[in-house]
Amino acid sequence: MKISLFLISCSLLTVSFFSSAQGKYDPLAKCYEVTANEPRTAVQACLLDELKLTEQQMNVIYDKSKSDLEDIDSVAAKSAIDALASSQQHFIQFRSAECQRQSALLMGGSGAGDVLLACEIKLNQWRAKVLLNN
Repeated sequence: MKISLFLISCSLLTVSFFSSAQGKYDPLAKCYEVTANEPRTAVQACLLDELKLTEQQMNVIYDKSKSDLEDIDSVAAKSAIDALASSQQHFIQFRSAECQRQSALLMGGSGAGDVLLACEIKLNQWRAKVLLNN
């Protein structure tokens, strides 16, 4: 578990550094660039791979945060664990609604699904950083 958290932390720092160096990390632009000479469906596969990775990162960091709270010997620990769980549940609801909103702005265009996935990736990265820093 410590190695997984370390690797995830390193990958988040790499993405964070890349984001700072390049202005703003954009998974959609990255996948368009990586799949430039491939069929259009390759973009979605790339985005789905990125989404899976960011969900794994976020979940490992969430589990570590929860585990750290469970290790605290305090009557307030249960309240903190409940708040963490509630926050995660609300984040997932927000992520879904916000990414649907962004996708809907394309009025059903061919890139709507890509925008939805890219949005979820970016919000997962944001959430993982928040959990890692708090």
